[in-house]
Amino acid sequence: DNNHVSASHSSGDGAWIMDKCAKTLGGHCTIKFEKDSTRFSFMCPVKLFNDKLIASVNYERFELPKDLYAIAIDDSKIQRKLLSRFFAFAGISSDRIHIMGATASEITGFVDWSVNFVDS
Repeated sequence: DNNHVSASHSSGDGAWIMDKCAKTLGGHCTIKFEKDSTRFSFMCPVKLFNDKLIASVNYERFELPKDLYAIAIDDSKIQRKLLSRFFAFAGISSDRIHIMGATASEITGFVDWSVNFVDS
């Protein structure tokens, strides 16, 4: 059946996206695919914040705004599940979490969906 494609490796799209992100931030990334693991490194220049400012932040009382939406896309089922858990753990209501990428139509329609979402 030529309509079914099975792959035992990554397409590399995520690596391409991460490389573009790193370059946008003035840095770079490397990805090494090995037999039993993948090594990923991401480097970019940073400026240190004022230590007094950091010390004054109370992270125990940090909360995200209640009206926040979480929107994500990933073609990996595992990554979609992890994103869903992460957003829920961050306190975002499940009715405000939108994670796409399960089907080809979700991936190709993501831009249109996002524009419609923002416009509504």
